[in-house]
Amino acid sequence: MRAERFGEAEGGFTLIEVLVALVATSLILGIVTEGAVLARRREKTAEMKREAVLLAGHLLAETRAAAFAPAVRSGREGAMNWEVRETAAAADPRGQFVLSGIAVGVRAPDGRLLFAGETRALKSVPAQ
Repeated sequence: MRAERFGEAEGGFTLIEVLVALVATSLILGIVTEGAVLARRREKTAEMKREAVLLAGHLLAETRAAAFAPAVRSGREGAMNWEVRETAAAADPRGQFVLSGIAVGVRAPDGRLLFAGETRALKSVPAQ
């Protein structure tokens, strides 16, 4: 058996090697954490957009089914604000039908536009 002399390396890691490993691990952990936060934010935005599309589809269908009423309606559904605008694009010369332009917009609580869409529908004019 050989005797160890003072100052000779023993089996193990030096303090510098341990510090380098800790720094590398910290950097990798920071990158992974940032990626997870961004993924969660994108998932939340996608979910809000999906809900906005469903809400807008419902509003468009509801407005298309109703008699022509040129107006701007707005409201709040959950955390989202919506607006439906109905205008006359063209009218029947006899005044019985109108080609209605229907526009809908859904916004996030912070004001970002999540969905905007337009359609047209041939509608009867209510008797006056």
